[in-house]
Amino acid sequence: MPSREQKRILAIGIENLPPPIKSMSWLGAAADRPNISDYDIVFVDYSTYPHNFLKLLPNADREEYFHKINTIFNDQKFAEILSGRVCLFIFIDRGAPLQWLANFVDVSIMEDTGVMRTVVQSKWQKYFDLLDEWHLGFFVNPVKDDLRSVKCNYKVLAHTKAGLPIGAQIEGVTVYRRQSKFTSWQDKTFIPAAVFLLHTLRRQSREGVLHILGNILEIPLTQEEPEWSKRIDLEKGKAIKTEIKQLEEAKEEIETQIATKTKELEELYEFKKLLWATDRELEGIICRFFEELLGIAISGPTKSEEDGVFELRDCVYVVEIKSGKRRGARFEELSKLITRMETILKRHPDKKIKGLFIMNHFAELPVSERKAPFPDNVKKTAEVNEVKLITTAELFEIARGIIDGKMERNEAIQKVLDLK
Repeated sequence: MPSREQKRILAIGIENLPPPIKSMSWLGAAADRPNISDYDIVFVDYSTYPHNFLKLLPNADREEYFHKINTIFNDQKFAEILSGRVCLFIFIDRGAPLQWLANFVDVSIMEDTGVMRTVVQSKWQKYFDLLDEWHLGFFVNPVKDDLRSVKCNYKVLAHTKAGLPIGAQIEGVTVYRRQSKFTSWQDKTFIPAAVFLLHTLRRQSREGVLHILGNILEIPLTQEEPEWSKRIDLEKGKAIKTEIKQLEEAKEEIETQIATKTKELEELYEFKKLLWATDRELEGIICRFFEELLGIAISGPTKSEEDGVFELRDCVYVVEIKSGKRRGARFEELSKLITRMETILKRHPDKKIKGLFIMNHFAELPVSERKAPFPDNVKKTAEVNEVKLITTAELFEIARGIIDGKMERNEAIQKVLDLK
């Protein structure tokens, strides 16, 4: 191999790697067709192999792609890699087409999933730490036909809890030959190799490549500044550091202000729920409207009685909150409110009891498209029983007036309760 500074490095299926690495996608490789045996170190990541893209292509285009890829990855190129001592790293994923290795190495992929793994070779610990969950393992099998037999000399780098390899290093292959299937093996050739079969890291493959180069192969991609150089400073540099610190402090203060204002805005816009919320969510925003904007605390709802009560100017108000996505108020809802008012009056005969029926009608629709909220029989019955009918759309307009500073609290209370 050339000296460390002159390593020629290729990565296919892993993009945006720093120089001097030449990195490209699978489609880019099909267009460029690099000669992988010309490089010292080659990375191939099958997690980005374009299986789905190829399925969508017309047959002719798909065949053309396979032809181009086969000029890069074929049994002759793998033989050249072995004879040229090219360091090859294959990141294996489901469906990886590894037929180009088949003359020397038979890799069978077994699909499974898990988290627990054992790293046998400690220098590979960091690589497999980048693997959150393994989803396959593989076996390296001997290759044999009538005239030729190949055995791999390999060691397992890491395996699953069940012993299924997820990383292996092929250190060499031994090729046995004979003249015919009826004769004994007459020739034996050992070919050293530096082929690594590794479970792909998928999104972390870029970090995996950089770790292998920097920590396993010890090939620095950039020179690091020595400690003695870091201690040398410039007056201008000190001034810039001070400016950076001041900017960071200002940034922190601005971010705090932004977070505060963002929360304030979210809480403000929650009042728009008066227009579209239903059920418990509507009850919550109405209680907040009364408490924060009118200064009136409504008691919490009970399971069997009213949605809440409050007392103002020696009068007890019984509150009923209803909503309908595609309907208005119903007479029976008003009847129940009146019954509750009568019950409270019996318990407190010295108090004046009034009702407040709040309705979010046709809540799915914009306010301008909604039908009348209260039928005539509801309006007539409410009037004779001292029940104020009001819609949440009206409450929103009152809330808007208070928030925008166009309405005083007392005026708002008068509008809500019809106080004289």
